Amino acid sequence: MPGLKGSQGWSVALSADGNTGIIGGVGDLVDRTGAAWIFTRSAGVWTQQGNKLIGSGVLGAYANQGGSVGISADGNTAIVGGINDNNAEGAVWVYTRSGNVWSQQANKLIGTGNIGQAYQGISACLSADGTTAIVGGVADNTNQGAAWIFASDNSGGVGGGSGGGLESKSLGNAIVKRIYAKVQNNLNGPDDYHKMQKVVRRFVNEQTMGLGDVNALKLSNMMPDISSIGLIAYNSTPNDIVSITNAKEVLSTDFTSNQQCKAVAFATKTQGEIYDHTKPICDRLKGASLDNVETVRIAGFDFIKYTMHNEKGQLEYATSFSIGTKSGRPDFTVQSTWLLKDYVNEENMYNFQLWAATPELVTAMVTDVLNKVQNVAPIKKNSNALIPNTYILSGKREATNLNMIIANTGSSTSGYFLVEDKSNEDVTFTSSRKVPFTISQNGKSSVSIEMSDKYESTITMYVNNVIKDVVYMSDGSWYADFNKGTTSVSNFMVTNDSKRVFTTEEYPVFRNVELKAISKDYVSIVKLLKGGGMGADVSAYKGIKFTASGGHSLHVVLVKNSIANWKNQYYTDITLDQDQKDYFISIDKFIADGSQTQISATDISAIVFSVQTSNGSTNLISTTLSNISFTKADLNYLASLELKEMQLFPNPVTGNRFSCNFVSGRAAILTLSITDASGTLIQSQQVNAVKGNNSIPITISISNPGIHIVSLEGTQDKYQSKKLVVTKY
Repeated sequence: MPGLKGSQGWSVALSADGNTGIIGGVGDLVDRTGAAWIFTRSAGVWTQQGNKLIGSGVLGAYANQGGSVGISADGNTAIVGGINDNNAEGAVWVYTRSGNVWSQQANKLIGTGNIGQAYQGISACLSADGTTAIVGGVADNTNQGAAWIFASDNSGGVGGGSGGGLESKSLGNAIVKRIYAKVQNNLNGPDDYHKMQKVVRRFVNEQTMGLGDVNALKLSNMMPDISSIGLIAYNSTPNDIVSITNAKEVLSTDFTSNQQCKAVAFATKTQGEIYDHTKPICDRLKGASLDNVETVRIAGFDFIKYTMHNEKGQLEYATSFSIGTKSGRPDFTVQSTWLLKDYVNEENMYNFQLWAATPELVTAMVTDVLNKVQNVAPIKKNSNALIPNTYILSGKREATNLNMIIANTGSSTSGYFLVEDKSNEDVTFTSSRKVPFTISQNGKSSVSIEMSDKYESTITMYVNNVIKDVVYMSDGSWYADFNKGTTSVSNFMVTNDSKRVFTTEEYPVFRNVELKAISKDYVSIVKLLKGGGMGADVSAYKGIKFTASGGHSLHVVLVKNSIANWKNQYYTDITLDQDQKDYFISIDKFIADGSQTQISATDISAIVFSVQTSNGSTNLISTTLSNISFTKADLNYLASLELKEMQLFPNPVTGNRFSCNFVSGRAAILTLSITDASGTLIQSQQVNAVKGNNSIPITISISNPGIHIVSLEGTQDKYQSKKLVVTKY
């Protein structure tokens, strides 16, 4: 084939109605990459539709795309084989038509398990509906040959396991430190499976470890493997979980199709207690919604099954359970319960959280875990998987309220929430309060809890004095990051502000901070906008406003979840006054190095305020940050605070009076001066400015008409001078 030229017609296929055809040309292009062409017939005339099709991701020369072609019955899906791709491993490419435009679907398809130069794609065929393909590889395993079946997956993706499903209880500043470290190390953003390690399972007969020796089975031996159905497994283990939770071991596997996560197996080993962070508790107050809870039976055991939409709107099916062992006992236990408190503590507990895009994938993972465990010793069920008749579907913190949706499958009833609050990051105690509620029968009810600017709360729902549900709410943490070799922080304090008034025109950043340090370079003050570092959509807001003091340069970064490289995050710089002052930064002032694109503030996970000292010498930092919010307020008004502009009216002035109008960010004593064109002072007077809009009447005593200069300044403020034209006294 390398010696061939275009070779159009090497392979051909027609749609069922005969009006769409595809033609392969294995020798097209100089390097014989090959291509395929689509032709359509209308009123008896054949014309080419779009450009020739050349699949992306080719490896090596002489891919010979077009060696085989196939097309669906309706002519809207096509498949093209390239037998020499990647040194004759071979591959196929799938295309779909929308209107008159053809586009490649996902990455090229390569069957797994091939041996040697398989020549995959030497033949290829699509089912009538275009959802199933069969691909031949004539030379696989030294010309023994093989075929591979591919089926399109119409299910969506799910969230990966690298996050660890954290925050079912307080972890202090561990989450913000963890997230900020990932940001700084260019590990932010969605999982990039191209950079992650594939999981290759070792096929171990667990019985060789000794039948009945329950302590011989390790967490790694229990992990499910569903890669045989065509999914590719990647190691997504968040190893730092061991240092911040009660887990002694942790393993996580993401099962993917075309680089999209389809299923996750997340497992931990704990001793004497259940792993205390579970997906339903973690996710429901972070943007996810629980659609349904039910009991399912798998291999003779009952499991709690959850149907959820995650914070991205993706549909997920999930279950959680624990395998338990005890020294001297010859069997395992399995438990799957709704409330963590209902788990019976075991000596060793292997805790699984499994979720996927389809319920079948969840069932497959559970079945595989049970089979691996039962190959060693029997499983004895330890508890019933009972589901509640009243539970929290979802919750969202909106300004100072936590608004929740409650599902109730029973009669109308009342109950209360026991809310255990931690007001800010620095307090070491919680305060408790009861919030009563009433819910309607066989339906959904809305319940709201006042949260003010509190940091975190554990919320336990009681009905008839019985616990029905437990959820955990966390606002994003404040955190100070600095170089210990160049900086000493003497005080970093987070405080609540009970007097602050919130409006519907702002997205508040809760609580205020005060920093005292000695530094040669910087201290970064980091605030997560949401618990768990979830991205916040603040694209509807025009800018950020806050009150600050302390001098020095302030480097402000908006961290986007979709940007992996720290150096590509959007930032801006301002200079702080020594005394407290209100600041406004327009969103369009944030720039990213190497990009001319304006920031799309749809996924902001954190805001970073870096106080930067100059010249490398030791400097005292004494900075406050308060009243921070993203705002929809009038840009002209807020911008005038920055520009220090004043307006003179009337101008020209024909009498002896005019007014000086300006906006001040604070109450201040200013001096207004009038000079002539030569710079000679004509008159000056004190102006007592108030915070906000000011209109100062001025009486002038100018003997000579002409152009004069009006100046307005104080110890910390200097407004742009204005020309005043005096036509007649």
